Formats: sequence, C-alpha cells, structure tokens
Amino acid sequence: MKTKLHLLIRLMMMAMISLTFTMCSSDDDDGGNNGGGGNGDGYEQPTGTVTLSGVITDGDGNLLSGATIKSGLVQTTISDYKGAFTLFAAPVVDKRVTITISKDGYFEATKTNKKEGDFLVINAVLQSKSTATPTPSFTAEVFDVGSGATATVDEAVVAIPSNGLKNAETGAEITGNAKMEVLYLSTENENFSELMPGGDMAAIDKNDDEVILYSYGMMNVKLTDDSDNALQIKDGKKATVKFPIAEDQKADAPATMPLWSFDKEKGVWIEEGVATKSDDGTYYQGEVTHFSWVNLDYPSSRATVEGTVKDANGDPVQGVKVIIDQVMRYTDQNGKYSAFVPINVDLEIYIKASDYFGQTIAKKNEAGLTAGETRTVNFTLPSLPKVVGKVTSCTTTNGEEGIVTFTYTDDNNIQKTFSTVTKNGEFSFTIPNNVRDINLEASRAGRTATKTKYLTNEEKGTNLDLGNIEVCTPIKTGDNYIKIEGHEYKFDGEAVCYMMTENFDSIESKMMTFMLSSKATRIMNSYEQPFYSASIFTRNITKTGSYTSNPESQEWGTEPYFMVSNVQIDSTWYYMKSGVLQITKFGVAGGLVEGKATGVLNSHKYVGDSVQIESKNFEIKFSCERGADLEHGQFY
Repeated sequence: MKTKLHLLIRLMMMAMISLTFTMCSSDDDDGGNNGGGGNGDGYEQPTGTVTLSGVITDGDGNLLSGATIKSGLVQTTISDYKGAFTLFAAPVVDKRVTITISKDGYFEATKTNKKEGDFLVINAVLQSKSTATPTPSFTAEVFDVGSGATATVDEAVVAIPSNGLKNAETGAEITGNAKMEVLYLSTENENFSELMPGGDMAAIDKNDDEVILYSYGMMNVKLTDDSDNALQIKDGKKATVKFPIAEDQKADAPATMPLWSFDKEKGVWIEEGVATKSDDGTYYQGEVTHFSWVNLDYPSSRATVEGTVKDANGDPVQGVKVIIDQVMRYTDQNGKYSAFVPINVDLEIYIKASDYFGQTIAKKNEAGLTAGETRTVNFTLPSLPKVVGKVTSCTTTNGEEGIVTFTYTDDNNIQKTFSTVTKNGEFSFTIPNNVRDINLEASRAGRTATKTKYLTNEEKGTNLDLGNIEVCTPIKTGDNYIKIEGHEYKFDGEAVCYMMTENFDSIESKMMTFMLSSKATRIMNSYEQPFYSASIFTRNITKTGSYTSNPESQEWGTEPYFMVSNVQIDSTWYYMKSGVLQITKFGVAGGLVEGKATGVLNSHKYVGDSVQIESKNFEIKFSCERGADLEHGQFY
C-alpha cells in the first residue's frame, strides 16, 4: 500500500509542477503611431508595459523551443517545448511593442505590434541558416577584411569594401578575417510576410513623415569577427547592395527607389538612402553606411483592408492567418482582421491551406485602393470542430481578460500551438477532425491554470466545451518557513496550494498540495532547483483542525492523511516519519489556507556501502493562496 501512496504523491507533484500556458489575435496596427523619426541611436524610455505571449516556429511550421525572446533592455524569456513564451512586463514605446527573437542556427527576427489593452500576442517565424532549398535565400562566408568581399544570394548582391569594417561597439578598425551572413527575402517568397522584421511596413521617411511601405525586396546582413563580435561599415566607407526586381514588379518599378533600415527600438523602417534602377530594368543598386535589415521600398499613403472570416455555419473563425499581399494578420475572437496597405497597389488577399488544417486555399484579388479608403474583404471557410471555454477568476464566473495558450496533438503525432488574447474571457479554437489530445493554459494577473483532455473516438470531430478555467488573482499571504533542529529557513517564493478531486481505488478524495520554495536557485543537471523547498500533501482534509499522521505505519485509505515530502535543504533530502498538522484557516478558492506542521523528518546518508538514517525534529509554517480547484480524473 505504501508503494502506491508514494507513487500517487510523485504523480501529484509532477502534475502541480507542470502548471503553466497558445491562438492569435487581430493586430489592427495604426501603422503610424511610432513617435517620429530618428536613426535608432540610444534607448527610449518605455511609456508603459504589456503582458505579451506568442509562439515561435521555423519556416516549415515546426515549434521551436529554446529561442530567446527579448523586449527592451531586461525583459527576456525562453520559448518552451511547445514554442510558446510569455513576457509579463514587455515595455511599450510610443504605443508599440517590439521583441527580438534569436536562436543558434537561425537568423534573428524582430517583430513589432501596437499595444491594445493589457495583453498582446506576437508570433514569429525564424529562418534556418542550414536548411537546404532549391534556390538559396541565404549565404555565409569568411573573408579577409583587407580584401573586402562580395556575396550573392538569389541574384541579390552585397559588396563589402576593402579595409572597410570596424568593431560595432568600440569603433576600432578591424583586420584579419570576418564572417558575413546574408539573408535575402524576395517579395516572391511565400513566407515573406512572416519572415520580414516588424510586420506592418510602418516607416518614417527623410522628412520625418509617417508612411506605409511597399517592398521590392529586403536583406539582413550580419558581420562578425572571429570572436563573434559584431562589426559594422567603417566611417567614410560604403557598402554596395543590389536587389533583383521581381517579374511582377518590373512594369511599375520607378527609376529610383528609397533604401530603408529597420529600427529595432521603435519597430519601424527609417529612410536612409536611395537605389537606382539598372538600364535593363532588372535590378536596383545603391550604397549603405551600416547594416542590419536593408529594405528596398516605395513609400505611400495608406488605405485599410478589413474583414471577417467565418465558417460555413456562420460562426467566426479565430486565430486564422490572413495574408494581405505583403503583410499578415490573425483574426480575433470575432473572426475579424484589419491591416493598413499602400494605395494604388493591386492586392492578393488569401488564407493558405496549410494555415487552415489542409483545407482548400481561400484567395481574393482586389484592385488598388485610394488614400484613406477602407475596403471590406470577407472569407467563408469549411466548418471544422471547435474547442471553447471561458477564463474566469476564482471568486466570480464572469469572463476575465487574459492569454490562452492551446496545444493539440493529432493522430499523426503532429503538434500545433496557438495563442490568443481573450477580452471577455471567452476563447474558441478551431481544430482538425483527427485531434487526439489537447492542453490548454490560461494566464492572467501573473497566474496560470491548465486543463488537459484526451479525446475518445466519439469525441473526435465534434465540438468540445471545456467550461470555466479558473485563474485566481494573487492575494497577500503570510510568512512561510521551515525549522529543522532549530535552524530556520525562510521560503520567499510564491506560496500557492491546490485542491484536486480524484477517484482512486473507487474512493473519491479531496487532495491538496502545498508547495513552498525559496527564490535562491542553482542549476543542477540542467534543471533549476531551489536551495530550500518543501511540500505538504493532504488527503480528505477540507477544514480547520488538528490531524496526526504516521506514513510509515498508516494504511492507505485511513482518513484523514497528510505527508510532508520533497524537503530539500541544500543537498540533503528529507521525508516525514511522523507529524501533526494544524490548519487554522481553510478559505475557498482564491482565499487563504494557513497552519503549521510539526514532527520528525528522516534523512538518508550513505557511508561506504551502508545507509544511515538520521531523524530530526521539524516545524513548517505555511500561509498560501488556495488556487482554483482542479479535477484530474483517475490515476492509472
């Protein structure tokens, strides 16, 4: 019996430790509220913050874990195994939010969006540096700085002058070898709208006016030395760039075209030069004095394309990607999208089959718009199953604004992750007919709750209602500490306790887990572990009172029951031999649970081939917020 109990405790702890997290919202960008011109020198102080979430994938749609997402100077996080991330205080500069995404083996990406409310979703696609393609869109080469170098990618050319580089940080002249990496992004690339920096083509021209761009191609050039230090063009030197003109743009290509660089601080393009069309009309050529992203664009006044995407039943489709020529938008919870576009440009507006679970592509062609015009373009897609529900707080059933991360796995073991912002707490995700299991995580007020469901054969292909997902608002708790033989260790991590309803051995149980830890951490076997931690597991204890337990002799099913486990002090682990639990407060979900546990802990020490057991008196004081009650079904 004891073995089954210990297995249950371990399963409980694994379930609790895994509590956290993705569909996509509409990004109605004003395209111009970017705070005027400048060249991006210096850091602008933020005017506020926003909770930001998203999903990182590669060009083939594979989820990318381990990508670093940075916003501002200090807000940094890492994408998890589902490619998802959350930043709870991303800085807002001039009503816009900008993130930079990096991962070894991929070109860095920068994405920006307008702040709307307290929550925002920004997704990103990273271009691999090693994936082979029939027509390469990137290249990398090492060259001698004194000789300069020329790189060619899909007929796009970058020419670095001889003795023309400096250290980007110190300004010192560079000799020896340098490495040049060039990513060329043609307007004919099917992932153009996803791979380009920013995302809305907002720009500042040389007169400091706000404009919208229509691109003729762009490239990202990265220069580094042997120690991977960033390099730039030396003062007084210029590099030459050459852009091939796409076939469908040759007829209207003007004689000259402005060059633009991307300002990662503001998330907008800045006009910095000009390129001239060749005599045969096949390419543009110009000069630049520094490198990041370089864009060849025609500035324009703007118009608006908006619309609604619904399925055949007339229900809105949330989170589907709509490509509006060179930009893209995700539909919001009402199926709506909106984007600024340049005027007098014929537009191709479509939803790719790969972005709607392999269904038939939807496409519409629209003639160019006039300045200030708003045109409505709606789509109707095939009907597919939906997963719906509502994010609520622990004290009310009213919907609460927050971020919902949704992941499904289908029968082919294909996993997809989506993120969405909920305005009234309600969420709706469209899924294919062959989904096997789903995982949903809702985040608000810095807290996250999760729900997992494995679909039966009868449920596949049907609509699923997950009901309310409760996420408690943090409340103030008291001090938490553990004393072992009089030595006190204070827990300064967040204290949350959860109650689960379980059916085990045909006995319905109310089980609660208290998890306490310090914020002082260390890295051990690639996992971050607290110096001080302790957990208290209870079974069928649901009110204030005093409870005694002896796990070594007490039979499973004898009620009430509690266990102190996972006690770690530095490198020593303890488990409870016997103890008394006193609960002085037992609030409802969202309220306080407080009390004290005392008794005897055992620890194992290895001396040669023998094991010595040491017993020590302990006292744990706990004050925790009771999280939303969970139902986890039956353990097998």
